Amino acid sequence: MSVPRPLVLIVQWFGPWPDWINFFVESCKWNKDVDWLVITDQRPPDNRAGNVRYRHASFATHVEFIGERIGIRLAASEPYKACDFKPCLGFAYEDEIAGYANFGYCDLDVIFGNIRAFYTDDLLQRYDVLSTHERRLSGHLTVLRNDSLHRNAFRRIRHWRRKVASPRHTALDEKRFGTVFTQPSLWSRLTEPRAHVLLEERYSTPWSRRPWLDGTYQYPERWFWKHGALTAEGYGDRQFLYLHFMNLKSDRFRDQEKYGAAPWPRLNQIVGMNWRQAAQEGFMISAEGFTPLPLSRK
Repeated sequence: MSVPRPLVLIVQWFGPWPDWINFFVESCKWNKDVDWLVITDQRPPDNRAGNVRYRHASFATHVEFIGERIGIRLAASEPYKACDFKPCLGFAYEDEIAGYANFGYCDLDVIFGNIRAFYTDDLLQRYDVLSTHERRLSGHLTVLRNDSLHRNAFRRIRHWRRKVASPRHTALDEKRFGTVFTQPSLWSRLTEPRAHVLLEERYSTPWSRRPWLDGTYQYPERWFWKHGALTAEGYGDRQFLYLHFMNLKSDRFRDQEKYGAAPWPRLNQIVGMNWRQAAQEGFMISAEGFTPLPLSRK
């Protein structure tokens, strides 16, 4: 009998790859016992990794597929609506994730560190649901046990059919899905005892309205990735699970009163080095985009 792989993460992406896609794949590549399933309408990027596989589908085809699987007629709207599909992905793609002990979903505007240094065998065995925020599920990384109970847990979201069918984004993947596991009245209808849920802040998303690990709002300005390890300026060799750099590229959720406007829209180019060089030597992520490591980090 084969031993299940520990974890597979599902990504949805439609439209041209972002400039940093090869850096994202490189950070996945170093997590050798974690796999990724990317649903996309794009050809695979130049950087190939054995643990990152692609399922080609247009956004309209993906929407139709999700709708057929969950039994709802869905209208193709803007790709950002795909965030509302995240709670349904385990059920919709259950054949694709067979053979994994756990599944989850994540975003593409992240760079991973050493995932299994944080999500160890012990942690994955003890908890059914893991989030990187302390009060809700995280849309950029949430992990669930791969069983029928958790693949179908989206059905316990209040008014889930209406919210999934809405052409507008309803933030179904975070707070609304999270209440299924954090409100006993919801989860007790599904199972007893309640699922073991770990909501733990992993300090993954700088320049937001959440305090940093020292209780202040002074986030590291520079982050460093090298050979699978992710560290931050001012914190020595301390490693982080991942960096979600949403607030560098967009003002949508950035706390502009504290940090000003997002810097990347003002750059001529976000990526300032060859990804092959970055794979060998490492790279830095900052307001200047993706650039070579400083001498102190090489």
